Amino acid sequence: MKLKTLLAWQWQDYAINHQSKTNLWIHIIAVPIFVCALLALFINLFSGAMFGALVSVAVAMCSLVLQNVGHKQEAKQPAPFSSTGNFIARLLIEQCYTFPKFVLKGEWFKSVRRN
Repeated sequence: MKLKTLLAWQWQDYAINHQSKTNLWIHIIAVPIFVCALLALFINLFSGAMFGALVSVAVAMCSLVLQNVGHKQEAKQPAPFSSTGNFIARLLIEQCYTFPKFVLKGEWFKSVRRN
């Protein structure tokens, strides 16, 4: 799937897959943690700080586990991953683009108030 198509596909059902108040609050905390951990991973790798890189991976994984707990609260689950590449692409796009867009467009706030 092309990037533009994947971006549109993920956005189309994003609000539907993010309606649980619990999930919304988990995401507003866990997604920035994931993004910071991802940035820290790159910084640690480029500076040769392998322990820091491992800590960054551990923090990112904890963030994803928390988000998975939140997603289990949703009535409509996201589509299953079709491959490892699909998992990585969807994960990075959600964390670094779609969820921030969801927040910046005011959709997160609308969803929290609605539920």
